[in-house]
Amino acid sequence: MSHQDWGTPELRALRGTTTEFGSREALPYQDQWEREGSSPRALSLLAGQRGLWGFAFPESAGGGFGVGGGTVEILRQRAARSLGLTS
Repeated sequence: MSHQDWGTPELRALRGTTTEFGSREALPYQDQWEREGSSPRALSLLAGQRGLWGFAFPESAGGGFGVGGGTVEILRQRAARSLGLTS
């Protein structure tokens, strides 16, 4: 994957979706979940409904972009949110 591939419309859209999802569905509850030691199962279900789960699987199996940029972008967004960084 070349540097130019990170600016594709698909990955830009994914970046926006993951940023919005994290800001709306995870960040407000992050401290509570840290205290409890886990996040609720409903968060994973909601992520799946939004198409943010299963990126490592090929599209033919119901996954996303495969193990390329989509997976990396979601992991990058998760890490940024966990560290309190904005992107």
